Amino acid sequence: MDKARRYRLHFGPYRTPRFRYGSVVRDEIRGDVRIVGLTDAPIPWPIVLRVNTRGETPTLVIYKGLAQAAREGKPLPPEVYARRRQAVQKLRRRRSVRRHLTRAPGLNPPWTIREDEFVRKLSPKEAAARTGRTLAAVYKRRQLLRKGSGK
Repeated sequence: MDKARRYRLHFGPYRTPRFRYGSVVRDEIRGDVRIVGLTDAPIPWPIVLRVNTRGETPTLVIYKGLAQAAREGKPLPPEVYARRRQAVQKLRRRRSVRRHLTRAPGLNPPWTIREDEFVRKLSPKEAAARTGRTLAAVYKRRQLLRKGSGK
C-alpha cells in the first residue's frame, strides 16, 4: 500500500472546529468537557479536560468531524487493540507500584508478616504499642489488609 493511500484522511478534509477557550462542549466519549487548549498538529484540534475533575491529563475532544471519522472510519486490527490494552495495563501497574510502594529511605520500614498479624488480631492501640508505629499507621494498615483480603 502506498503512503498516500495509507495515510489518507477518512471523511476529510478536516478543518479546525470553531470554539472558544473555556467553553463546555459535549464529547462523544467523556460527556461534558471544557476546552483548554489547541494541538500543534497539522490540523489543530481542541484539547479538553472533563468538567469538575482535577489531576486529569488533557486529551483531544471527540466531536464534530472527528466523531464521525471515529464512528465510520476503518477499524483497527485486533492485535493493535491487544497491544494498546497491554500498554495501558503495564502503565497502571507501574503507577500503582510507584504510588503505594515508594517511601523515603530509612523512614516507614515495610510491614512485616508478624506486624500484619498483630494488626489483624490485636486492638489498634495494642498493635501500635507492639509494632512501634503510630495509631494512624495501624488504622491505615488494617484498612489496606481488609481490601486485600476481599472483605
